[in-house]
Amino acid sequence: MRKLFVLSLVISFLISCRNENETIVSKDSYYPLAIGNYWIYQSVEIDSAGNETIRPKIDSVTISHDTTINNKQYFILEGTNNPMTPNWGIIAIFRDSSGYLVNNQGEILFTENNFTDTLYYKVERNNQDTLYSITYKMEASTNPVTVPAGIFNVLNFKGTVFTPREIPGVDNPRYLNTYYAKKVGKILQSYFYLSSPIIIEKRLIRYKTQE
Repeated sequence: MRKLFVLSLVISFLISCRNENETIVSKDSYYPLAIGNYWIYQSVEIDSAGNETIRPKIDSVTISHDTTINNKQYFILEGTNNPMTPNWGIIAIFRDSSGYLVNNQGEILFTENNFTDTLYYKVERNNQDTLYSITYKMEASTNPVTVPAGIFNVLNFKGTVFTPREIPGVDNPRYLNTYYAKKVGKILQSYFYLSSPIIIEKRLIRYKTQE
């Protein structure tokens, strides 16, 4: 079975020490949360030789409205997330908690404050067989990242994927990169199929943000 790694789908576990009652939205947020903000992404396949192929489908994401959950303000993101969510609908519910991007399950998706701790760890099993393990930590990128929307200084919510069994032609470990730029949001996200060397990147092509 091929496992598709998409960040919004794999996160189900959290290690966190922050105060859940504290909600301070930074004016220089790495994920600006305001109604009307939108992001449009283009998907690109990259083979083991570095050759790129543009996928035909475009993903759009917008903050449509907000809501209150447990006396905290959350923002509703609607859009598409191909190939797993091709039809328009709610794809995420977020809030900013003192520099931590948190969903409505209390799971951390990004932070600009913690570059030491493991923020997420998961082991995926099929019966008694371990398919892979994945660990997420924050990483400060030393080089700007270029996407169609521009060139950005970023922070990386980086996942390390390890498989106990070697797969011919596939690196082990492999890495999932999710780059965020200040005042812009997510500019690039990578994922892959476990048995394939091909990496797929979702690259920001257009956006509108305010705070």
